[in-house]
Amino acid sequence: MKRISKRDLNKAISNFKKLPRLLADKAFLTFWASLVLCLVIGGVIFYQYSIWAEPSAGPVGLKSIQFKEKTYQTILQEWQKRNESFLEAERKSYLDPF
Repeated sequence: MKRISKRDLNKAISNFKKLPRLLADKAFLTFWASLVLCLVIGGVIFYQYSIWAEPSAGPVGLKSIQFKEKTYQTILQEWQKRNESFLEAERKSYLDPF
Protein backbone atom coordinates (compact mmCIF):
# COMPACT_ATOMS: atom_id res chain seq x y z
CA MET A 1 0.00 0.00 0.00
CA LYS A 2 1.33 3.40 -0.98
CA ARG A 3 1.79 5.86 1.83
CA ILE A 4 0.66 9.42 1.25
CA SER A 5 3.37 11.92 2.00
CA LYS A 6 2.74 15.24 3.70
CA ARG A 7 3.75 17.06 0.51
CA ASP A 8 1.17 15.17 -1.56
CA LEU A 9 -1.48 15.85 1.07
CA ASN A 10 -0.69 19.59 1.08
CA LYS A 11 -0.82 19.65 -2.73
CA ALA A 12 -4.22 17.93 -2.73
CA ILE A 13 -5.56 20.37 -0.13
CA SER A 14 -4.33 23.39 -2.11
CA ASN A 15 -5.94 21.99 -5.28
CA PHE A 16 -9.17 21.42 -3.36
CA LYS A 17 -9.10 25.04 -2.18
CA LYS A 18 -8.75 26.19 -5.81
CA LEU A 19 -11.78 24.17 -6.91
CA PRO A 20 -14.50 26.79 -6.17
CA ARG A 21 -12.62 29.43 -8.15
CA LEU A 22 -12.16 27.04 -11.06
CA LEU A 23 -15.86 26.15 -11.05
CA ALA A 24 -16.85 29.84 -10.89
CA ASP A 25 -14.55 30.67 -13.83
CA LYS A 26 -16.27 28.02 -15.92
CA ALA A 27 -19.82 28.61 -14.67
CA PHE A 28 -21.58 27.64 -17.92
CA LEU A 29 -19.80 24.29 -18.15
CA THR A 30 -20.33 23.72 -14.43
CA PHE A 31 -24.06 24.30 -14.90
CA TRP A 32 -24.28 21.79 -17.74
CA ALA A 33 -22.17 19.22 -15.89
CA SER A 34 -24.41 19.60 -12.81
CA LEU A 35 -27.53 19.27 -14.96
CA VAL A 36 -26.27 16.10 -16.62
CA LEU A 37 -25.25 14.67 -13.25
CA CYS A 38 -28.72 15.38 -11.82
CA LEU A 39 -30.40 13.80 -14.85
CA VAL A 40 -28.27 10.68 -14.53
CA ILE A 41 -28.97 10.38 -10.80
CA GLY A 42 -32.69 10.98 -11.43
CA GLY A 43 -32.70 8.35 -14.17
CA VAL A 44 -31.06 5.81 -11.90
CA ILE A 45 -33.56 6.51 -9.12
CA PHE A 46 -36.48 6.31 -11.57
CA TYR A 47 -35.15 3.04 -13.00
CA GLN A 48 -34.65 1.59 -9.55
CA TYR A 49 -38.10 2.46 -8.21
CA SER A 50 -40.29 2.12 -11.27
CA ILE A 51 -38.81 -0.63 -13.39
CA TRP A 52 -37.34 -2.81 -10.65
CA ALA A 53 -40.43 -2.46 -8.47
CA GLU A 54 -42.34 -5.68 -8.14
CA PRO A 55 -46.02 -5.64 -9.07
CA SER A 56 -48.49 -5.61 -6.22
CA ALA A 57 -50.13 -8.81 -5.11
CA GLY A 58 -53.38 -8.72 -7.07
CA PRO A 59 -55.82 -5.98 -8.01
CA VAL A 60 -56.97 -3.40 -5.51
CA GLY A 61 -60.21 -4.45 -3.89
CA LEU A 62 -63.36 -2.31 -3.84
CA LYS A 63 -63.13 -2.01 -0.06
CA SER A 64 -60.07 0.22 -0.25
CA ILE A 65 -61.63 2.70 -2.70
CA GLN A 66 -65.10 3.12 -1.22
CA PHE A 67 -66.49 6.63 -0.99
CA LYS A 68 -67.01 7.69 2.61
CA GLU A 69 -70.07 9.92 2.70
CA LYS A 70 -69.75 10.82 6.39
CA THR A 71 -66.18 12.03 5.98
CA TYR A 72 -67.17 13.98 2.88
CA GLN A 73 -70.01 15.71 4.72
CA THR A 74 -67.67 16.64 7.60
CA ILE A 75 -65.17 18.17 5.20
CA LEU A 76 -67.93 19.97 3.33
CA GLN A 77 -69.24 21.52 6.56
CA GLU A 78 -65.74 22.69 7.49
CA TRP A 79 -65.32 24.33 4.07
CA GLN A 80 -68.65 26.08 4.47
CA LYS A 81 -67.61 27.45 7.88
CA ARG A 82 -64.37 28.76 6.40
CA ASN A 83 -66.17 30.30 3.45
CA GLU A 84 -68.59 32.07 5.81
CA SER A 85 -65.71 33.48 7.87
CA PHE A 86 -64.04 34.76 4.68
CA LEU A 87 -67.27 36.43 3.60
CA GLU A 88 -67.65 38.04 7.03
CA ALA A 89 -64.16 39.49 6.76
CA GLU A 90 -65.01 40.82 3.31
CA ARG A 91 -68.16 42.58 4.55
CA LYS A 92 -66.52 44.14 7.58
CA SER A 93 -65.45 47.77 7.11
CA TYR A 94 -62.04 48.73 8.44
CA LEU A 95 -60.74 52.16 9.36
CA ASP A 96 -58.45 53.75 6.81
CA PRO A 97 -54.98 54.00 8.40
CA PHE A 98 -53.93 56.76 5.98
